[in-house]
Amino acid sequence: MQRSDFLQKLIGELDSANIHLKVSPESAKMVGDEIFHLPAISFCILCLVNIRNFKLIVPETGHFVASVLQESVLGLQKSQTDLRWSFRLRVVCADALDFLERAGLAQIDQTEKSVTVTEKGKDFLRNSCSSDPSLEMFHRGIVRGLSRVVAKGDRLL
Repeated sequence: MQRSDFLQKLIGELDSANIHLKVSPESAKMVGDEIFHLPAISFCILCLVNIRNFKLIVPETGHFVASVLQESVLGLQKSQTDLRWSFRLRVVCADALDFLERAGLAQIDQTEKSVTVTEKGKDFLRNSCSSDPSLEMFHRGIVRGLSRVVAKGDRLL
């Protein structure tokens, strides 16, 4: 499956769940920028906060998203650039958190600054993964990537 096909399916899943996201067609066509696409990062964050025994704190979101993607995406594993230092990724993560909260898929505890998945978010993940094998593979890659990141003791300093 082509990258743009995967992103279009992800956007389609969001639309079918009555969650509308306006994305310019140019942003999906930029070479190498698929990893910074808001729907993909939002899905990644939603997968992370749905994992039991893992607590995602807002300031660590960009770090963990980058670490997990580098563990689970082959092209990023071989990259000489460390995504954890990407300012652009951190900005997209902030936008994704805002989107997930406004869509009712996740909530942010203002005291602890922790991100949790809502029932609507759990339903969205369950339905999208069961209806699309590529999203299920992406979800599994994120879960496996997080287990490797945690096993390495990779935390934000």
